[in-house]
Amino acid sequence: MTLTPVDAAAVRPTPQSLKLWDLSRGGWQQSIAVDLSTVERGTLPVAVSPDRRLLAFPRRVYDDRIEVWNISEGRLISTLELEKPAGILALAFSLDGRQLVISLGQRPPVSIWDLASARRIRMLDTPERVHQLYWTTQDPDGPVVAGQEALSPRDGTVQHTLQLGSPGPSSPNRPMLPMAPSALSGDGNTLAVHVPDHGIGVWRVGQAH
Repeated sequence: MTLTPVDAAAVRPTPQSLKLWDLSRGGWQQSIAVDLSTVERGTLPVAVSPDRRLLAFPRRVYDDRIEVWNISEGRLISTLELEKPAGILALAFSLDGRQLVISLGQRPPVSIWDLASARRIRMLDTPERVHQLYWTTQDPDGPVVAGQEALSPRDGTVQHTLQLGSPGPSSPNRPMLPMAPSALSGDGNTLAVHVPDHGIGVWRVGQAH
């Protein structure tokens, strides 16, 4: 999920509020009074909590903080301050909405933050950059899908790997999951990703196997 701001510089250089739409009615629902005039062009990583109560996003792709907003109340409730500006690649909430997992272009690559204290509580080491994050929602301790690996949110151990093609000594190096359209099922068990030149990959990710 990404946030794509209106090109404020080309349209009107005034503060832009965040608008929410009710898809069941097909109409506007509410505006959140967050000044988006500082949001740079392009798309930004965005995360919505499973209960649809919280929204998290940075103001820039390369930034040192992430804002967490209460959607229904339209107010900023927490700011997660990174040690230094970094490329923010992906975000995902835990099942209970109390934690946020963040993927950066610099080290630490993947980290888990507590929203109440606005502090980093854990790091999950991955060998490659992670452009897609999913915290599976079937179980509060269910794995965090980071790129092609399903990691334990407690200690970062790899529970299983999303394989493309048949494993074996003659198989070529596994292709990396790109930053492409993807979706996690409502029960948090199944992940579908469009993989160029491979089609649509579907994996069971909510439990180790």
